Amino acid sequence: MPAAIKLVREGKADPQSLDPFEEGDYTSAIKRYFGGHLADFRSRTFVDVGAGFGSRAHTAVSKLGAQVINADISQDAIVHLRELNQEKGVVADAYKLPFADNSVEGIISSNFINSSAVGGESDEDSKLNERDFMNEIARVLKKDGLFIQTNFGVGENARESWLALAVEAGFSDIEQIRPVTNAAKSRETRSTNKQRGWIGPLAFIARKSG
Repeated sequence: MPAAIKLVREGKADPQSLDPFEEGDYTSAIKRYFGGHLADFRSRTFVDVGAGFGSRAHTAVSKLGAQVINADISQDAIVHLRELNQEKGVVADAYKLPFADNSVEGIISSNFINSSAVGGESDEDSKLNERDFMNEIARVLKKDGLFIQTNFGVGENARESWLALAVEAGFSDIEQIRPVTNAAKSRETRSTNKQRGWIGPLAFIARKSG
């Protein structure tokens, strides 16, 4: 068992502390996106791609009533989330998801694009990997499928290029998620982000156009 998962299971590490946004930020954004009418949202099943140990986005989606299935390349991560949340899971490569075209109602991806699996050795490698990842997400999503994406630090200049990749892959109605939690907590989160070098964290909700 990887040491990180062992620490999480023993309660010695909080995986959600890696998220630059609070659970309430995601909850508020989802409610706003649906105009407060969540029946459509709750009827969906989301796949958490690169689920790892779970995330605040994952928790928010689940608490709002949608079902979540986990997909991760690590069997230990899938087992951990099954034990923690009684959720189904599948061992999967994020670039070759085991789902048919146009078959998934929603996808969560929290901080996956910051991992070594996505980030290349050069800017060009990273751009290609990000594009491939975004295209794979678009492939499996149904028309009007939702994509909830978090990245703990794309950099201020890269924010627009990442959003442009989403549009290129066929996403629209893109709404960025903003901090809306209490002021003290928001300041604490921003301070932590800065200490960790997370410049320009980005999170958004988008809908597949066609």
